[in-house]
Amino acid sequence: MALALAMLATASLRAFAAAETLGSFQHTSNRAAEGAPGYISRLAQTTDGFLWMAGPKELVRFDGVQFTPFKPVPGEHLLEARSEYRPRPNL
Repeated sequence: MALALAMLATASLRAFAAAETLGSFQHTSNRAAEGAPGYISRLAQTTDGFLWMAGPKELVRFDGVQFTPFKPVPGEHLLEARSEYRPRPNL
């Protein structure tokens, strides 16, 4: 019984390792024509999986397929991006 479990675990590990080869990954380059921002100064991922990219005067959401520019409510505006880097304090 123990030998059968060991063989099963080894086979599962080999299958997992084979799936993680470089050839199993895909790379897609997105440009301005697809809606990607030209310059990204900040990048964050929210708990719902969206990537948010901030540039000097824009904020864009990426859902894995398309880019959606964030449009503030009329009368409001985005804050200007600051160029200095401030690490978050350790909590």
